[in-house]
Amino acid sequence: MNSQLTPTRLVSAGVVLLLTKHVITVYFKMAPAPRRRITEVDSIPDSLNDSATRKTMINPHGHTALVDSRFMDVDVPPAAQGLKDEALLAAFVRGFFGGRVFAPERALLRLARPDLVKFTAIPSTSSSLPPPIWDIERFEGDVLPPLYTILFGAFQVAHVELAEPSSSVAAKKKKTEASSSYVDIVFGSDTAQFAGVHRFTILRDGSKRPDSIRVYISHMSCNPTVDKPLKPDILFSLHKAYAMWLFREAVAEVMRRIRAEKP
Repeated sequence: MNSQLTPTRLVSAGVVLLLTKHVITVYFKMAPAPRRRITEVDSIPDSLNDSATRKTMINPHGHTALVDSRFMDVDVPPAAQGLKDEALLAAFVRGFFGGRVFAPERALLRLARPDLVKFTAIPSTSSSLPPPIWDIERFEGDVLPPLYTILFGAFQVAHVELAEPSSSVAAKKKKTEASSSYVDIVFGSDTAQFAGVHRFTILRDGSKRPDSIRVYISHMSCNPTVDKPLKPDILFSLHKAYAMWLFREAVAEVMRRIRAEKP
């Protein structure tokens, strides 16, 4: 009996080890955001459905669309309550696109260097766009990527809305009022048969949850040129499982950024 390892077996064993390591790493990255604390719904907020992003870019004709949202409430200790929404959103986006869950997709995109995102409402000449992001180091810090930045050739920052106070009086008032800040990151093309958006949102409600924030993500995708459902149906089930993993790691990164604030 030949007990020698062939090159094929060695490669197979290596792949299994890499996959096992990746799954274990992902598990520990997601652990701070347990599934039981996350609410998932097959709908999106009216604020996204009524937004310019939806009306002028993703689904201007109101075609049949796949939609889903998920959110989790995160405690914010006194030492971190001065964190700006942009810092929290930057951590949210960093955990989503720069984390371990997205790593295989990110590696494929970096290898292929595609040009997959095009919308007529966004300037398309290279001179009018910020430098694209191909390296996760560009996500470091407390600042979001500039408007219209393309991420890994497949996603693009389409809109940013920050509810930041402009004075100390406004800051005190904000603590007792509801507010939201968000960034829309689009994918696909409004001239092809697939387009979509991820909206990353930080919600505050000082009157009901003064010591916490709600980390919220919403998704819409559709065929913007022909009114027919995206197929096959199993893709939506796969999307929801993948999106949950991405969200959990992204929330964990927001929590890490909050913990980094020292008393």
